[in-house]
Amino acid sequence: MKSLITSLALAIFVFMASSCENEASPKGYVSRALSIIDENGLFADSEQWGNLVDSIKALSPENMDEAHALISRALTVGGGKHSFLMSQTAVQYFDTAQTIMPTVKYVDDIAVITIPMFMSSKSAAVGYVKSVTDSLRTDIRGAVIDLRGNTGGNMTPMIAALHQFLPSDILFRMKGRSVSTPMNAEFTLRQYGLSAARHIDCRVAILTDSLTASSGEASLICFRGLDYTRTFGTPTAGYASANDTYTLFDGYRMILTVGCDVARTGEVFCSDPIDPDVLTTSPLEDAIAWLSEE
Repeated sequence: MKSLITSLALAIFVFMASSCENEASPKGYVSRALSIIDENGLFADSEQWGNLVDSIKALSPENMDEAHALISRALTVGGGKHSFLMSQTAVQYFDTAQTIMPTVKYVDDIAVITIPMFMSSKSAAVGYVKSVTDSLRTDIRGAVIDLRGNTGGNMTPMIAALHQFLPSDILFRMKGRSVSTPMNAEFTLRQYGLSAARHIDCRVAILTDSLTASSGEASLICFRGLDYTRTFGTPTAGYASANDTYTLFDGYRMILTVGCDVARTGEVFCSDPIDPDVLTTSPLEDAIAWLSEE
């Protein structure tokens, strides 16, 4: 009996060791990444993806640089243009980057709210949200939400920061290959243990440019179809899709697109830029002029 137990323990150890070695090898590393993309990638049910997987599996990368190149190629096909492989250097940079907080300024009785990108901790997210909600007056005539330069990150603190201008119903949906997930402001507030502040009933102007991307575009889509809003500026970047993050064996991260954004209007946004209502090179001035109209 003791011999049998010893043999079983040895077999389990050998199996675990070979599994670890397999994932650590360039070919096993690529195989693991392909499996993740195949299961979750937005476009990993296409014929193009099936053909690519077959061609990659026939290869034997000799080192991790070759493995990373194959995974990057796979991400582009299985996840689309919003998917990418993040190196250890990039991971460290974004994990330690200083958070840029939103600002609230006033032009007479119009609030001008700048919403920057966000890629930081939960505690920083609370500060991000409160930097807006604690500074907003409720007697304003209108609000300008400036999403120019907002390249994305985590959308939940952005939406939470703007919840006083949003309805309480579903803002938009994230539609994946098989699941559609609704998003509302209450959900974003709960992520940070915050309660809803007083709703502000006013017209809202939103500013966009070619750098408004990803979560910046999701924040824009929250207002899509609302009759009290108007958008000003230039078309967005065209990355209005939802990403998940998967950490690989060596610390690299796969940023994989798993869904498109569907507005309350039924419009589906994913890879195409979103046009503003008013195409202009002076969006702030034009927005304030519109909000100042009787």
